[in-house]
Amino acid sequence: MKENNNSIFNVETAHTVWVGGTEVTGYQVSKEQAEFIADEFKLNGYDDVLVEQRGERSTRRYKETMKHIHKIMADLKYKEEK
Repeated sequence: MKENNNSIFNVETAHTVWVGGTEVTGYQVSKEQAEFIADEFKLNGYDDVLVEQRGERSTRRYKETMKHIHKIMADLKYKEEK
């Protein structure tokens, strides 16, 4: 991570995940998080999955991002159980 001169918050490279032409992350996430989400979709049979780099994001949104990721994962697990 690098220091952003305009903010007291750290910034990191932001990524998003696309599945079938639809952005599924809702929030920009770290590369590791994006790759994890993409792998989960691939394991569930999706083959049109893309991780896209978006620039930088503030780590201040981390909690919101994690809530969204947990919802995605819960939805995937629910679909898998059906």
